[in-house]
Amino acid sequence: MKENGSLRGDDNCVYNDFKMAYNWMIEQMKIRLKIKRPNDSVYPVWAWYQWCGVDKRKPDLRYSGYGEKGTKLYRIEFEIEDDQVLLSDFDLFHFVLNYWYIPKNEKEHNVFEEKMDKNSITLLDLQDFNKNSEEINSLRYKIEKSWDLIFDLDWYDEYITSPKHEKSIQAVFWELQWNQVNDIKEFIAR
Repeated sequence: MKENGSLRGDDNCVYNDFKMAYNWMIEQMKIRLKIKRPNDSVYPVWAWYQWCGVDKRKPDLRYSGYGEKGTKLYRIEFEIEDDQVLLSDFDLFHFVLNYWYIPKNEKEHNVFEEKMDKNSITLLDLQDFNKNSEEINSLRYKIEKSWDLIFDLDWYDEYITSPKHEKSIQAVFWELQWNQVNDIKEFIAR
């Protein structure tokens, strides 16, 4: 980044199992951000806006899971214009990663499950895009529409998500410029 003047996401660094969810996020960025995707090979850069609630905005480097143990990594603190970044609920993004339905409440969850049961459709059926039927496609449509909830950071239902001040909020953007960097902290992954 220091040599090139910027940092961009690279599709070669995305696990194949995550490509569908990342491509969905790319489409959301195209819709929701004013800044255009630099080119078709650029994938989002992911960052934390709020790592673990408002009291822990920066990732705690004493935790494990940031990289392979013993790897030298960097925590980069930066500022980016609001209209260049898309914020979303990190925990709810796991519904996108797993191709799950995000219900607005427990009742809505139960209705969705009942429709699956009534039509003998499993989660594996919904995740297998070689399988198609009117019922499966209808449920897939509901699943993908439900994902819009990850962007409603004020939305709270105790059955589904946390209040905003407790959420882990991720940020995605197309590019980080060197001149946007405020601080860099080197650390070794645990």
